[in-house]
Amino acid sequence: MAPLELSVHLDTNALEFVSSKVEGPISIIAHPPRLQAAEEYKASLTSTIEARELPAEHQPLFLDVVIDTANKFEAGLPVHGVIRHGYRVLEAHGPAAPKTIAAVLLHIRDVTGLVPHLYFTRSGDNRLLSLLPFRTRSEGKVARITRELLAAAEHDASKRPRVDDD
Repeated sequence: MAPLELSVHLDTNALEFVSSKVEGPISIIAHPPRLQAAEEYKASLTSTIEARELPAEHQPLFLDVVIDTANKFEAGLPVHGVIRHGYRVLEAHGPAAPKTIAAVLLHIRDVTGLVPHLYFTRSGDNRLLSLLPFRTRSEGKVARITRELLAAAEHDASKRPRVDDD
């Protein structure tokens, strides 16, 4: 199933989060939904800012993808905007991480007119890496597949959401 075949439904909070930015790109950090402690969000934010040399005051959104294999998502992928420990989090429920991420990024682009830029977190903490659903033995696999799905759905690279796992 291509990302465009999955409809996305942002709740009111999620829509407010993505609509609050008036010029792009919209920065989003992929974050494992199992790690919801305040220090986990802070570590992901700090790691992303330092690794990408972003401004210290940078306030990206977080994207937590909850895999739900029991749901057929005929009514679309639900995305809830929640505040966790002061961080704005988009919690998306979908059948697989790459498809869900690609569909959400394309939907955000279509809703806002801004190109989202997704960052996969890097950390020197091996315990953290071992828990990440995005970082299994095949590190970078989700990022690579997400990029492939986005390229298939959007041929114009200037309009294509970006995925950074470097």
